[in-house]
Amino acid sequence: MKNRRRSSRRPSWSLPTGVLFGIVISLAVMLAEAVLCAWLLDIGKTAQQSFGKLTPWLLALAGWVGAMCGYQKVGRQRLVVCMVSALGFWLVLLAIPALVFDGAYQRVGICAASILLGGLGAAMPAMKKPRKKYR
Repeated sequence: MKNRRRSSRRPSWSLPTGVLFGIVISLAVMLAEAVLCAWLLDIGKTAQQSFGKLTPWLLALAGWVGAMCGYQKVGRQRLVVCMVSALGFWLVLLAIPALVFDGAYQRVGICAASILLGGLGAAMPAMKKPRKKYR
């Protein structure tokens, strides 16, 4: 019987499962943000006009959190996982008005840019140049 070294690394998820997990986490974060905004509006702490400037930041945060969670589960190909989960989150958000409100889209470009920039922000550490090793 051979001595096998135990790896301390957990087995990683497959790429589609990690991306789907990132999309679901992004939707959950967006739902929690919507509940928080509705509660703040209900108790009168904020005005409704302030949410126009806050919405892109909330979308970017949801895209970033979902992309990071998806990458943490997969553990490899950070750029692909982060960007595909952010794109999937945007497509889900694009499909909801099409199904529920008969295609009444508003501010699609700003939403897309915010979500994809959030996913890109999660993928940024993968883009740094590898250091050259000198002997």
